[in-house]
Parts: sequence; C-alpha cells; structure tokens
Amino acid sequence: MLLLAAFFVVYIGWGSTFLAARTIVLTIPPLLVTAVRSGIAGIILLLVATRNQPQLPRQGWGHAAIAGSLFFLGGHGLLMSGLTQVPSGIAAVIEAAVPAWILLFARLAGIATVGARQLAGIVVGMTGIALLSAPWEVGASAPISPTGSVEILVSGAAWGAGTVYLRRFRTALPANVTAAQALLCGALASMAVSGLLGEWNQVARTDWTPTVAAAMAYLIVVGSLLGFAAYNWLLGEVGPVTAGTYAFVNPVVAVLIGWWWAGEELTARVAIATAITLSGLYLLLVERRPLPPAPFHSPTQEAIES
Repeated sequence: MLLLAAFFVVYIGWGSTFLAARTIVLTIPPLLVTAVRSGIAGIILLLVATRNQPQLPRQGWGHAAIAGSLFFLGGHGLLMSGLTQVPSGIAAVIEAAVPAWILLFARLAGIATVGARQLAGIVVGMTGIALLSAPWEVGASAPISPTGSVEILVSGAAWGAGTVYLRRFRTALPANVTAAQALLCGALASMAVSGLLGEWNQVARTDWTPTVAAAMAYLIVVGSLLGFAAYNWLLGEVGPVTAGTYAFVNPVVAVLIGWWWAGEELTARVAIATAITLSGLYLLLVERRPLPPAPFHSPTQEAIES
C-alpha cells in the first residue's frame, strides 16, 4: 500500500504540477519560485520528521547540499526557467528523458545494468510521449525557444544525477529527514543564485493573484512536500530507474487532466500514444523472472523444525 501511495503521488501528483508551474513562472521569477516552494516544504517536512527528537540531526547535511543543489537548483530551477519560454507540453516531452539520464548515471556509478529490455522500454516510452505531444500546438507565431529547451534538457540531467547520487550515498537517517535536508539545501542554493541574477529586485513587481497563490500552495504541498518525500522513499525501495519512470507517466496525466479539467479534446492519437507510453513503462518495470519452487514441508518435518 505504501508503494502504491508513493507511486500515485509521483505519477499523478507530479503530472498535475506542470500547469501550476507554468501559471506561476509567467508572474514570479523562476528561481525564486523554486526557493520558496522547496524551503517551505523542507521546513514543514523536517519539523514533522523530527517532532519526537530533542534536536535536529547534525549529520547528512553535506550530502544533502549536493543532492539538493542537483535536484532543486539544477532540476527544478532550470525547469522553471525553461517553462517561461517553452509550452508545458514540450517541457513534458523533454522531461521524459529523465529515465534515460538516470539509467546512464546509474550505469556509470555501477549501481544498475543496462539491458535490452530497459533500452527498449525507454525507446518505446519516449516514442509514445513524442506522439502524445505532436504537433505540440505551436505555430509560427510561437516558435520553440532553443534556450528554454536546452534548460529543460539540462534540468532532466541534473535531476537524474541527483537521483543516482542520493541512491549511491544514502545515510542512516530516515528517508523523510533526508528529503527535508535536500529540500532546505536546494532552497538555500536557489535563493542565493536568484539573488545573484537580480530576481529579488523583481519581487515588488510580482502580482500574487489568487490563482498564482493557489498554484504556489499546490506546488509546495503536492510537488515538493509530498512528491519529493515519496520519491526519496521510492529510491530506497525500488531503485532509481524504476522510481524515474514517473517521467513517462506525467505527460499522460497532464493530457488527461487537460481533457477532464479544461475540456481539451481526447483524440484517437492521444489514446494510442498513451497505450504506447504505458507499454514502455511496462518494459521498464516488469522483469520476467521464474518463480522459485515452493519448498515442501511435511507435518513431521515442520514439527521437528519447530
């Protein structure tokens, strides 16, 4: 049940945050958004995780600084910046490369092997995502920004590197404490770079409408607090490659939410692309291993062993 709940959060929850993120970054500077959402979520999670402890943990902050910078300054920060120039559908397509980045870094770190089944799953999944988003509803009046696309691509690489790093250098601390430390460190790094880029000077000109405030609250609770805590826990339970398959499901979720919430048309192309994407997910997740034969215990043998 915990596995199902965690996958639900990173599959469905994270898939629903693209629209919220796009809404915010058109008004609030992107790195400042990253710093605020990560910082508030990190404080809440750390207080909850250490509520029965006399003092905050002193160990693990060095690893958290590296992982947090990769996840939030590099991953979320560059994604938010890219979303100011690239439509959310295109961003979802580019972010679908995250499992490939994770697999590459995991292979380099020696914690995963690349098999034909996994490679096929990545190819099939990304094919489905490309078909899902084509023709991306971008005309000549709204060309795709090469700079924004590169930012989102690099953000996926940073997230993949952070995933493998956190898996490779896990501490003895509980998963929720580790997640809180990474969120806080990532928030501090994002806030520092935000100041260097002059984003603090833009705060007075931001327009915190009810829609923007609601989107920020949604990103904090679902995107950062619940989402990253669940993702960090999954890294220890199922490994980085399986946990990273959320990148294939998120765009599918975004399309379905658009159909249900915004009344977007659900065409045959969308249905076929969804099926292809889920087929790639199946290839990545399911390993065909023969079940071991069940041991036979006679009543007499069980009595002797007991």
